[in-house]
Amino acid sequence: VTAGKVGRFRFNCTGLSGRAGGFQLIKLFVDGTNLDFVGYGASGTDMTDGHYWVTDDSGNFLTPDTTLVEGTNYYVVFNILDNGPYDTNSTLGGISDPSVFGRGGGGSGSAGCIMNPGALSLELLVLGLFGLLGIGARFRRR
Repeated sequence: VTAGKVGRFRFNCTGLSGRAGGFQLIKLFVDGTNLDFVGYGASGTDMTDGHYWVTDDSGNFLTPDTTLVEGTNYYVVFNILDNGPYDTNSTLGGISDPSVFGRGGGGSGSAGCIMNPGALSLELLVLGLFGLLGIGARFRRR
């Protein structure tokens, strides 16, 4: 990522059902707090910090009213400003983003993303890396 600029990221989900705009992307912090992303982007070209949206498997922007079907592959696309409120990495040009995509409250049906079995080893590696970064940060504070 270019230092001080907005970076665009994405991850895939297959466990989504309901309206695309009915989900929330939430930033997780190592101290146990969290921060909701600003909201659903206006288009697939939106580069606003904190905006997110859902695309189909081909990368086509889905409006917030699009009905998602469980078992179908979708991508959650989101923007983070380097050293902005959603970036936990204070190094210029480096962005760290542990986040979760789902919907809260009661209700039935799927509530968020599940790990992709085809990419399980990579996802576990990334999760392990975030854990190690958190442990390292705690040791540096002491």
